[in-house]
Amino acid sequence: MELRCFLSFMGEDTRHNFTDHLYRALNRKGIRTFRDAEELRKGEEIAPELLKAIEESRICLIILSKNYARSRWCLNELVKIMEWRKSMRQLVFPIFYHVEPSDVRRQTGSYEQAFERHGRNPDQIQWWRAALTEVANISGWHLQDGSEALVIEEITSTICRSLNRELLHVEKNLVGMDCPRMSSSSSSTSIGPWDYEVFLSFKGKDTSHNFTDNLYAALYRKGIHTFRIDDLRGEDIAPGLLYAIEKSRLVLVILSHNYARSNWCLDELARIMECREEMGKIVFPVFCHVDPSHVRYQKGSYGEAFAYHERNGFGHKTQRWRAALSEVGSLSGWHVHDWSEANYIEDITHVILMRFSQKILHVDKKLIGMDYRLDQLEENFPQIIDPLSNDVRMVGIYGFGGIGKTTIAKVLYNQIAAQFMIASFIANVREDSKSRGLLHLQKQLLQDILPRRKNFISNVDEGIHMIKDRLCFKKVLLVLDDVDDLNQLEALAGDHNWFGLGSRIIVTTRDKHLLEVHEMDALYEAKKLDHKEAVELFSWNAFKQNHPKEDYEIVTNSVVHYVNGLPLGLKVLGSFLYGKTIHQWKSELHKLEREPNREIQCVLMRSYDELDRTQKQIFLDVACFFNGEDKDFVTRILDACNFFAESGLRVLGDKCLISIIDNNIWMHDLLQHMGCGIVGQKFPEDPGKWSRLCYPEVVSRVLTRKMGTKAIKGIL
Repeated sequence: MELRCFLSFMGEDTRHNFTDHLYRALNRKGIRTFRDAEELRKGEEIAPELLKAIEESRICLIILSKNYARSRWCLNELVKIMEWRKSMRQLVFPIFYHVEPSDVRRQTGSYEQAFERHGRNPDQIQWWRAALTEVANISGWHLQDGSEALVIEEITSTICRSLNRELLHVEKNLVGMDCPRMSSSSSSTSIGPWDYEVFLSFKGKDTSHNFTDNLYAALYRKGIHTFRIDDLRGEDIAPGLLYAIEKSRLVLVILSHNYARSNWCLDELARIMECREEMGKIVFPVFCHVDPSHVRYQKGSYGEAFAYHERNGFGHKTQRWRAALSEVGSLSGWHVHDWSEANYIEDITHVILMRFSQKILHVDKKLIGMDYRLDQLEENFPQIIDPLSNDVRMVGIYGFGGIGKTTIAKVLYNQIAAQFMIASFIANVREDSKSRGLLHLQKQLLQDILPRRKNFISNVDEGIHMIKDRLCFKKVLLVLDDVDDLNQLEALAGDHNWFGLGSRIIVTTRDKHLLEVHEMDALYEAKKLDHKEAVELFSWNAFKQNHPKEDYEIVTNSVVHYVNGLPLGLKVLGSFLYGKTIHQWKSELHKLEREPNREIQCVLMRSYDELDRTQKQIFLDVACFFNGEDKDFVTRILDACNFFAESGLRVLGDKCLISIIDNNIWMHDLLQHMGCGIVGQKFPEDPGKWSRLCYPEVVSRVLTRKMGTKAIKGIL
């Protein structure tokens, strides 16, 4: 059975009190822990049993007590542990047992006295000092006057969670060892490549014993591994702290009254903001009883702090500090002022937990042509993807049914969700709005924002007010999928000022005009696949490979030509034809010419059903007679039939049922097949009662057999 935890300690200081209690508590939690027997500690060389135990342990707890550095054994053990941490990514947690972390870090106080006793061995002493400095820069526990029992409970809980996260991470990666590791944003709360999940930047005297302490405790209770350090002194930022910033997934900057008084804090903030720009580091400001504008423009106590720095010879640094404060002061975060601090802390921990537990939306494994479409989006609308842009942007993706709007939105959501405080994907807006009402959709959004908060709303107007109130200071990614009515947008994303700086609202719809009325910042039309992409997507569904099987090339091209680049059609027909013979393929193709596939038809029919009576007549006329014809020519004929052609053709264009290219009207082949099928739905066996005759053999049959009736409005 492998070891889970190794205890490094000075026996005479803690063996019979703190270390003994900790060892027993770890065992009660089922954590197999190594604690050396006193007889092993003979001489200066580490016993082979101890070296083996260090190498086999997942976690090392270093109990740094008053006399720890007096023991050459302990110091050599520590050097070995820190070497193993670097080479094997072993987890190390220091426990500062009634000693100041700064004494360990700088070897002052009792640690300085210990080194005076060790004599002169420069190489060995250099290794010991480096190990002590390194371990003291790791986040851990500082025991002073508090309850040891509470600290031991906190330590054992942290070790349990760390081991569980490590085990979960290993098990996930055992499945498909050849697959690339998932990005950190795609896993729940595993640290992944990070040493810490959250880095706290704060001014100790202002908040360390109240707001920051309570926030740290709340993050700890949620299992969020957090770096904080209370007792650093001096002018220059420690290398260990720079490392901790870089190795943290997210940074919380607690901007308090005296934050800008500290050179240390300002240097730390400048590096944090550089990491944000260089590495995409997520940074959330917490304005703790200070006005965000004072931070942004260095007014009030922040202005006074800079006057102090400039008087005291730090003018050469102030430009960099001011830029960092202006940038962090413009980010979405929290303004702690007249509300309960406990409520703010609950909100902060919830947002961070959501950020680390980001939902990944399911999309098909074979996303043919998606990279090109996302590149188009980024090229035409770079501000959508840019994580550093503070503008609130609303983007509309439109196109007719089955063209891939939802898939594009899902892939985009998965790609950028990690950049936001809150991300919400509201699917099937049209359907849920009709079946459950707008109030239900508002409650769903509020539940995504604050699932533990009671969101009491009894009508849509109250919902609008609460959404604005909850989101106006948060950087939000909101996707509204399949919107078909302006009221839906007005109830869920009424205006840019509903959302915090840097927010993105993405809307998918079949109706371009709806997006224009709502004054979206950018519109993107989802286009059909080209022939090469279509063949590949169809082949994955029909043959489970990226190209047609031998002897199936011709029939494959026939199906691809029939579907004309519609992703839904390629997937549906590919899956339907999988495993069938060439003769069966040809039979199905002949059938499709007269009887469209029901699954595809159902999706396409929805747009037709939303048209009014005259718009439906125009759609059927274009499908049966005017596909590819000159718009002016068609308009004159339709106006002669009192169909209000200009208005009707505009609606069909907005709903992506037709396109006007070089003044010619074009309709997708599957929409045309659907329209030709609609005219014969009521009387499939009696074409004399159809409203339009567009198939030559049907026209011949009706005329030769004299089957015509008054129902016929046109013949091609």
